[in-house]
Amino acid sequence: MKLWESRKKNQEGEELKELFQKETLQEEESSEEPFSDNGTSKKENPVLRFLKAVGRGIKGAGRRIGRFAKKHKILTVLIVLILTAAIVALAVWQSKSRRPQMQQTMTVETATVERMDLTNSIGVTGTLATAEGKSGTTTLENIEVTAVYVEVGDEVQEGDIICTFDSSDIESALADAQNNYAVNQQIDALDNYETQYTETVEEAEESLQDARDTRDAYRNAYEDAVEAEEAALSALNEVQSQYDTEALKSAYDNAAAALTDALEEAMAAESSDTGADSSTGSEEQGESGNSASSEGSQIIDLEGYLNSLTTIPESCSDEKEAYDSAKSAYETAEKAISDAQTAYEQAQANSLSAYSAYEQAQSQKESVQEQYDTTVEQAQETYERAQLEEQLITEDDGLNQIESYEEQLEDCTVYASMTGTITALNVEEGGVFTGGTIYEIQDVHNFIVEATVDEYDVVDIEEGQTAYIVTDSLGDEELEGEVTYVSPVGTSGQTMGSASGTASYEIQITINEPQEKLRSGMTASVSIALEESRDTLAVPYDCVQTNEAGESVIYVDNNGERKEVVVETGIETDYYIEVSSDEISEGMMVYLSTPLVQSGTGAGTEGGTEEEGTGLFEAGGSKQLRQKYHRTERHHQTLLHRAAQ
Repeated sequence: MKLWESRKKNQEGEELKELFQKETLQEEESSEEPFSDNGTSKKENPVLRFLKAVGRGIKGAGRRIGRFAKKHKILTVLIVLILTAAIVALAVWQSKSRRPQMQQTMTVETATVERMDLTNSIGVTGTLATAEGKSGTTTLENIEVTAVYVEVGDEVQEGDIICTFDSSDIESALADAQNNYAVNQQIDALDNYETQYTETVEEAEESLQDARDTRDAYRNAYEDAVEAEEAALSALNEVQSQYDTEALKSAYDNAAAALTDALEEAMAAESSDTGADSSTGSEEQGESGNSASSEGSQIIDLEGYLNSLTTIPESCSDEKEAYDSAKSAYETAEKAISDAQTAYEQAQANSLSAYSAYEQAQSQKESVQEQYDTTVEQAQETYERAQLEEQLITEDDGLNQIESYEEQLEDCTVYASMTGTITALNVEEGGVFTGGTIYEIQDVHNFIVEATVDEYDVVDIEEGQTAYIVTDSLGDEELEGEVTYVSPVGTSGQTMGSASGTASYEIQITINEPQEKLRSGMTASVSIALEESRDTLAVPYDCVQTNEAGESVIYVDNNGERKEVVVETGIETDYYIEVSSDEISEGMMVYLSTPLVQSGTGAGTEGGTEEEGTGLFEAGGSKQLRQKYHRTERHHQTLLHRAAQ
C-alpha cells in the first residue's frame, strides 16, 4: 500500500510540473512581438507574465491540486514556499533592473550660463629635478685625505670646508721651485756665476742683519716697556699708601647717616608744625617724586632727596658741610687710586705687547737665519750646477712649475661651491683620494619639472608663463610655477600624444616656493596657462553657433522659445568658451547646437557613439582635430552626467 501511494505521488507531481511548463511556454509564444511602432520593446513584464502563467496552471489543475493537497499537505506547503520565494526574487531583480532601463535613452538639449575662471592651457607630464646642483672635482690624485668635515645629507653653506688633503709634499715642492726659480733668475741675470754667488750670500747676510737689528730694536722697546710698567706699579703703590680708603669710606658713610638723621628730624618738626595739613603735604611730596617715605618721614635715597630740595634746613647745615667734605675726600682718593690703577694696567699691556713684538722679531730673525743658511747652501750648489748649461731651466718653465704647485696647494682645501645638501661624498678621512669627483651638492628644497612637448605645442609656450603642478605625493595640492626654459632646438622622435616623426622640445618649469615633501625623480603633471580670464561668463562651446551674418550667437530660452543673442567670444577651454553680451546673465538657460543622446551602451552625439567617433582618427588626422573630438566627447559625457543627476 505504501509503495503504491509513493508512485502515485510521484506521478501526480510530474503531471503538475508538465502542465505548468506547457502553460508558461504558450504564454511566451503568444506574447512575442519584439517592437512597437515607436521602436520600443512590447515584451510584457516578466513578473506579470510569470504570475499569469502560475494562475492559469493553478486554475487548470485545480481539482488535481486540491486532491493532491488533501493527500500530501507537507509537499503542498513546500511547493507554495518555493513559489513565494521565486516571486520575491523576481520582484527584487525587477526593482534593480528598472533604473538602467529608464536610463537607456536620455536626451540633453540645454545648458546654463555660468560664471567661472577660465584657463586655456597646455598639459604636459614631466619629472622633478633639483633646481640647482654642483659637484666638486680636482686635478689632485693619489693624495691622503687629512680631514672630512661633512657627511652625506648634511646642509652646507657656500664656502664651507668639505675636506682637506695632505699638502706637505706640495708645500715642499713649491718651496723648492720658488727657491730654484729665484736662484736661476739670478743666475740668468749674471754672466759671472762667481759674482752671482757672492751677491746672493751678501744679500742673505743683509737680510739676516736686518732681522737682527729689528729684533734688537723690539728687545729695547720691551725693556723700556718693562721699566714703564714698574714705574706705574710703584706709583700705584704710593697712591694706595697715601690714602686710607677704608677710613675715608667709613667717614663718608657716617656723615651720610648723620645728615640723614638731621634731615628726618627736620622733616618731622616741619610735619608737626603744619598740623592738619601734614597729610596733604605728605601726599604732595610723594607725588613730586622726593626720595622720602611717606610713613615715618624716612629718607631712602639721600642723594636723590638732596637733589630734590631747593634749600637745606638751617638745622642741618653743619651735617651737610661734614657730609660734602667726607664725600669729596673719599671720591678724590678713589679717583687717584683708579687713575693709578689704569696707568699701571696700560703700562702692563704695553709691556706685554712689546714682549710679543720682541718674540715675533726673534722668531723672524731665526727664520731669516734658517733662510740664510739655506740660501747660502743652495747658492753654493747652484753655483756649481750653473756651470753646466743643461742643468739650467728657462724662466717660463720655472713660473709654470710654481703656478702649478700653487694651484695644487689651493686644491688641498676643498670648499662647498654652493649652498645645499651633500648628496654624494667620495672621500674618507685617512684614506687616499685617487681622483675624480669629490662631492655633489643639490638644492633639495627647490625643484624644477623637466618635460618635453611636441612641435604643435612649443610654439605657444614661452618663458615667464604661469604653470600649475600636481604630484601624486602631494595629492590634490596644486603648486604654482613658471616656465623658465624652452629649448630652441628640437630632437627627432615621438613624444606622448604626438604623431610619429614630429620633433620634441625640452622645457623646464621652476616651482616658485621651496618644497619639503618633494623628491627628485617624482612624476609631475603640469598645466601651462596660455591665457586666463577670471570671474567671466561662459557656456559649453557646443552652445555657440554662427549666424548668416557670420556673428557668434547663442540661443537662450525666452519663456519656452529660442531667442538668438549675439555674443563676443573669448577664451576657449576643453569644455567652455567665454561669452559676453548685455543680454545674458548668470543662470540663463541656453540651447546646445546639437542635442546629446545617451544610449545604454554609452554617450555620444547624434549619428554615432564614442567608439565609432574614435575610429575616425585611429588611422591619422591632424592633432587639432583629434584634440577637438576627444574634448567634445569628454564634455558631452559631463553634460549627460549632470542631466542624469
